[in-house]
Amino acid sequence: MDIRNISDSQRNIVFIGLLLIIVIGVFLTNYLGNKQDQIFQEDTNQYKYGLYLLKEKKITEAGQVLKPLVVKYNDNHEILRAYSIVQQYDRNYEEAAISLQKAQELNNFLIKDPTFLAQYGEVLYMIKDYKKAKVYLEEAVKLNPDKDILEAVNKLLYQIEMIEKK
Repeated sequence: MDIRNISDSQRNIVFIGLLLIIVIGVFLTNYLGNKQDQIFQEDTNQYKYGLYLLKEKKITEAGQVLKPLVVKYNDNHEILRAYSIVQQYDRNYEEAAISLQKAQELNNFLIKDPTFLAQYGEVLYMIKDYKKAKVYLEEAVKLNPDKDILEAVNKLLYQIEMIEKK
């Protein structure tokens, strides 16, 4: 069929069909996008609730809230870092070290965060990786952490020094 031989009514039908496809596509995209936004907002609220529970020292409950997020967003350094606190509390130091290592790989700027360095250094100390722990803890000291963190870091560095002397 030659395109020049299409009647006006056939051309209108094709135009209306294409227009309907475009309109349906726009509405469908909008609906699916809103659904995705809603799910993301729910996950964000769940993450914030997990952080709140950590702050309130309700570590077990925080773990139950954060674990599904770790599974769903295993490429999010903030979720991995928050969940590593739960792992640390549960004495799953190997898992905490893996989570913190992955968080660092996902966000290299964490090596400029004295709190992160102190946390990772402590976990490394607990799994007896003293050499690496010492590097992280010394770097944390250089970045001037707050008084409580500095005190904890200095205790760990002293303990590492005592172990190295043996």
